[in-house]
Amino acid sequence: MLALAFGLGACGRGQANEKQEPATPPAPATTATAAAAAAGTASGTATASAAPAPLPPPRPASERPSATVTRPPGVNKEQWKRVWDTYSHLLDVDDLLDDLHRRFPDKTEIVTLGMTVEGRSVKAMLIADHPAEARGRPSMLLNGAHHGDEPLSADLVLDAIETLLTKADSDPRIRRYLSELQLWMVPMVNPDGFATFMKDFGAGRKNARETRKLVVGGTLNQRGVDLNRNYPFRWGSLREEGSTRNPERRNYRGPSPGSEPEVQAMMALSEQQHFVGAISYHIGTVALLAPYTIDNVPQPSPNEAWIVAVEIARSVKPDSTRPLYVHKNLYPVDGTDQDYFRATQGTVALLFESAHRSWETPFLHDKSLEAMRPAWGVLFDRYLDGPSVEGRVKDAEGRPVAADVRVVEVQTNAGESWKSRCPDGFFGRYLPAFGRFTVRVTPEGGAPVDRTVESVAGKGRVAIDVTVPSAPGEGSSPPRGVCPAGSK
Repeated sequence: MLALAFGLGACGRGQANEKQEPATPPAPATTATAAAAAAGTASGTATASAAPAPLPPPRPASERPSATVTRPPGVNKEQWKRVWDTYSHLLDVDDLLDDLHRRFPDKTEIVTLGMTVEGRSVKAMLIADHPAEARGRPSMLLNGAHHGDEPLSADLVLDAIETLLTKADSDPRIRRYLSELQLWMVPMVNPDGFATFMKDFGAGRKNARETRKLVVGGTLNQRGVDLNRNYPFRWGSLREEGSTRNPERRNYRGPSPGSEPEVQAMMALSEQQHFVGAISYHIGTVALLAPYTIDNVPQPSPNEAWIVAVEIARSVKPDSTRPLYVHKNLYPVDGTDQDYFRATQGTVALLFESAHRSWETPFLHDKSLEAMRPAWGVLFDRYLDGPSVEGRVKDAEGRPVAADVRVVEVQTNAGESWKSRCPDGFFGRYLPAFGRFTVRVTPEGGAPVDRTVESVAGKGRVAIDVTVPSAPGEGSSPPRGVCPAGSK
C-alpha cells in the first residue's frame, strides 16, 4: 500500500479520532527553498533557488495537521474509518513531501508555489538528479486534486513520486528520466478543498473562497470556486453550459479568469517551465482526455497531443475487459487547466479520469494506482525516444531569446503562439510522427528562421540550436525578445 511505502503510520494513519471537534487548517510547512518560495509567492511566480536551505527536523505526528482532525458530527462511523484509513495521510501532504526530500536530498527539491484562501501552501516537488543543475532540461508535470473531493487523484501523483525516487537507482528507464528531465509533481492543487472534504464528504470539489449568499444555514458544498473552470483560456466561453456564474453551483467558474490563488500558482509554474508534457489526474470515470476539450476551439492539424494520448491509452489497462478510450471531452467544459497549458505553451497536456470514484478500500485503491502507473512513463518515453524535437533559441551574441517556435507541418488554428522559455531559450515539442519537419523560429520584430530536422526511429529526440536576429529595443532597453538577465 502507498501508506506503507511512505511510512505514513506516524502521520495519522490507523485509529480514527472519534471526538466531535471541528478540523483546523494546518500551518504552512517550511520548504527547502524558503527564501525563493517567499519571493515567488509575493511576485506571483514560482521560483526555486540554486542552493536550497536544509529543512528543519520533521514535525512529530502530534503536531501534524491530521492530529487535529476528528470525525464530524453526522458522518457515519464506518465510512469515516474507511476514508480516514485510506486518505488521512493527505492532510499531511506538505510533511510527506518534506520527509521525502530528507530521504532523497540529491534528487528532490520542494517549492512553494502559492498560498490558498485558508492559508495552506500549494507545494511542488521537483524530481531530478541534482535539481539545482537541471534547470535547462525539458520539464514534465503531474498534478492531482484540482478537485479536493477526488483524493485518489493526489495519491496517483504521490505514487509516481514514490516510484521515481525508490527505483531511480535500479531501473534504467527511471534513471534516464531523472538525468534528462525535470519532473514537477503537484499532488494537491486544492488542499483547502480536501480539508473541506474531510469535514463533509459531500463537499470539497471547490476551493474555500466564501461565495455563499447565506453562510449561516448554507452548506459547504455551496462554497468556493471550481479551480478547473477558472483558467483564463476560453473562460466562460460556453456561458452556462461549460461552467456557471452561480457561485453556489459545483462548477462555479469564479468572479474573473484566473482569480483563484491556486490557479495563479499553477499558471506561474507553467509560465516558468513551459512544460513539454503534463497529466492532470481526476476521478469520476475512466477516460483519457486530449486537448482541446473546450467545444468550438479548432484543433491543431495533425494533433500530436491526441496521437500521444492514444499511445498512452494502449499501455494502460484499467479494466481487463474494456480498452481505455481517448476523448475530446465527456461533457461541455471551459476554463480547464489542460487547455490553458496547451494554448499558452504548446504542452501535450492530458487529463486522466482515473477511476469511477476515490475508492475507500485498500484493494481497489491500490489496484487503481497500479493500473494507472504506466501512463506517465509512456509520456516521458515518447518524448525522450521521439519523434520529438528540442533546442535553444539565442541571438547573435549568445543571449537566450523568447521567440515563437512552431513546426510548420503542424498547423495551429486557435491563434496560438508557443514561445521558447526564459531564461534559457529552451523549447521542446512532441512530433506527430517520424520524418522530416521544418521548425520555424520567429523572434519578436524579426524575420523567421527555418531549420529542417529529421526524426528517425531509434535515434531519440532531435536537438538543434537556432540563432535569430534580434530587433532593437526602445532607448536603453535590451533587444526585443531577449530574456532579461536574471529572469526565472
